[in-house]
Amino acid sequence: MGFSALCQRRVFDTVKKDRRPDGAKKLRKNVTELKKGNTKKFHVKIGNAKNFKKEKKMKAIMTFALGLGALVLMSCATTPDMAEKNREINVLQDRVTVLEKEKSDINLAARRTEQDLQNRLSQLRGLFAKEIANGDMDVKRYGDVLVVSIKESVFFSADSPALLPGNTPKNMLQRLADVFKKIPDRTIRVEGNTAVGVSSTESLKYYPTSWHLGAARAATVVNYLQLQCDMDPMYLSVASFGQYRPRASNATELGKETNRRVDFVIVNRPLWEKEQLKDAEITLK
Repeated sequence: MGFSALCQRRVFDTVKKDRRPDGAKKLRKNVTELKKGNTKKFHVKIGNAKNFKKEKKMKAIMTFALGLGALVLMSCATTPDMAEKNREINVLQDRVTVLEKEKSDINLAARRTEQDLQNRLSQLRGLFAKEIANGDMDVKRYGDVLVVSIKESVFFSADSPALLPGNTPKNMLQRLADVFKKIPDRTIRVEGNTAVGVSSTESLKYYPTSWHLGAARAATVVNYLQLQCDMDPMYLSVASFGQYRPRASNATELGKETNRRVDFVIVNRPLWEKEQLKDAEITLK
């Protein structure tokens, strides 16, 4: 391409970019001056064609070099960051997998616990159907806890912590022990409950409050389960609520009869107790 043609091309390119209304007028003026060979009045600066090509080529090379450098820098800067992010993602994914496994195990254990509780509840009600029908015993479920309640008259006489003579209380305790031994994953808390304070003057000498009488009765039952029924004492405990956990009003004799009872609470061993046994290096059978 000749110098003159190159100049004309640059003029047209300039006007093409210039969208103002006087663009065409400037074009005609510049072409006229160019034909006259008068480049001094040519308002578009025209350099040597060879230099122009060289300049354009150098700009292209510089642009490519800058772009390539930027890509290299970006790669160097982001690769370690991406690797670290990928490691973090892998750690989180592993943690999610572990948590999902734990959730699955907990749900499975909960289903098994539910089934075990229902089976034990049915077993107890079946084994002691006669006593339940007579009103001497009651078996209830409260959440994940089973409570076997037995009337005072089955085990004790009024205001006394000693077991009644005869085989009835002993046979009852032996039958209960046979059931309790089959559930070693739980503990048996024996709770003594009374209706009102001790009324016998003689008993008041030894059991001045209902707390004392309730505790003495619970201790008597636990002692028999351990020594006569061969139950592991690590699965037994004693509690007394005296007259302060009534199930009915003490205003009537029927209500008092309901409140005088021994409760066998079948419950999971609490976590703090497990940790305490572990610290003491006590291994349960």
